[in-house]
Amino acid sequence: MYFEWCLNLDSLCNLCVLCDSVVQKLEIQQPQSHREHRGCTEKKFKRRHYRFLLSNSAFRLYMFIGPQSIPSCMKKIHLIFGACVVVAFLLTGQYMDKFYNHLHGMPDAPRLLYRTRHIFILLAGLLNLGIGAYFTYRTEAWGRAIQLFGSFLIFTASVLFVIAFFYEPAVVNLRTPLSHWGTYTIAAGSILHVVSGIRRSG
Repeated sequence: MYFEWCLNLDSLCNLCVLCDSVVQKLEIQQPQSHREHRGCTEKKFKRRHYRFLLSNSAFRLYMFIGPQSIPSCMKKIHLIFGACVVVAFLLTGQYMDKFYNHLHGMPDAPRLLYRTRHIFILLAGLLNLGIGAYFTYRTEAWGRAIQLFGSFLIFTASVLFVIAFFYEPAVVNLRTPLSHWGTYTIAAGSILHVVSGIRRSG
């Protein structure tokens, strides 16, 4: 079936190239006034022709790579990103140890913020590693879309937690805007991953 599609696409592509060459030849033979009237139409045709070539190339690249390689790509992204976040957890621990003597003698409010954001970073890293260890694409299109959006939310929340570790302890009145939205975001991303597998597990 795939080879039949390729043959049809090749035929259509060759037809478009032939039509484009015919148009260019007629343009040379026609007078200047006639060519000006045809300018708008030819531009539209060329735009559609180039769009078709791009879509044809994208389709062939997708079939060459193979649908099965895309899940492994997202799987690797979660694993690599999760490992980086865990490394960030270790580095933030060293940051508290080297620059603040492991928070000894620090007031309770900033000390609490440092420690909780430190734990949030570990949570985000382990969640990414867990998803990466078991990640497989859903068979339904809506399930794959929900999965991707859920992963995007989890990535975003992980970055927010890292930034919040350095930013929020210095904010007055214990305001925590970054970790506040990061918590909602990572919860929403996790729920979306669960929802994407409801029909599949049923």
